[in-house]
This record gives sequence, structure tokens and C-alpha cells, in this order.
Amino acid sequence: MARKGITELPLYHEDRACTAPTADRVLDHFADVQRHHLTRDAHHIQTFQPQLTPLQQQLLDLLGVPARAYLSTTPTP
Repeated sequence: MARKGITELPLYHEDRACTAPTADRVLDHFADVQRHHLTRDAHHIQTFQPQLTPLQQQLLDLLGVPARAYLSTTPTP
């Protein structure tokens, strides 16, 4: 956060500011991220990608994690 000049992020309930986020607080914002694979007769039909919020995208950027890590199209067996 300091490298990017960010002093706080809206990580608490009701978007209240957090000046020193913990890993738990950050991970809470990814708890609902899901990807779904539609299959029929063991054949992959379609992948439904997660929709990341701007805050989630910002957190990934701050952590150095590429957003594409959440956008894989390969279904797991």
C-alpha cells in the first residue's frame, strides 16, 4: 500500500476504512469468488468466470497476483 501511496482501503463492514489490513481481512473479500464449469456426460460445455469487483482487482494488484489467476478456462477433473 505504501509503494502505491494508499493509506487506507475500504475493507471493513459498510466499506469503512482499514489502514493496516490483515491477511484475514483481505481474504474475506475473496470468500465469495467462484468459478463454475457446466458439464454434460463428462464433457465440458461452458465455464462461468468469476466477476471480480474493483476492490478485489485492486487487492490482487497490491499483492502482485495477476487477475488471470481467477480467469482460467480449464476445468478441473
